[in-house]
Amino acid sequence: MSFYGVITDPKPTWHNPRILSLLLLVFLVGVACGGFATQYAISHLVPRTSHSSRDSAQARTMAHLKQDLNLTPDQEHKIGILLEDLAKYYDNVQVQMDDVRQDGKERIKKLLTAEQQKKFDKIMTEMSPRAR
Repeated sequence: MSFYGVITDPKPTWHNPRILSLLLLVFLVGVACGGFATQYAISHLVPRTSHSSRDSAQARTMAHLKQDLNLTPDQEHKIGILLEDLAKYYDNVQVQMDDVRQDGKERIKKLLTAEQQKKFDKIMTEMSPRAR
């Protein structure tokens, strides 16, 4: 078909199987790239632990206290140690709370039938990650 024939072709180009195949291929490649980009962002850019955010929060707290209270170097040092101790204590308490939560779920499940246990598990998965 000549160039003139392509221009004057009465059949719209979107009916052409080659064009449809190309559009489908471009769409599928876009979906795949979006999926891979999302996986990469989640696995590499989102912090896995709260230690970095905790450290930055401690640094912001310390800077705020230092500026507003005009802390001496000795006070700054002692408060820094205290903040680290409190963060460790908080982590320990959080682990204990998770253990208590898990124990409570297990005790509830012992009282349920097998069908109710399945529904209970579903309810727990729908709740926030901390409640699981």
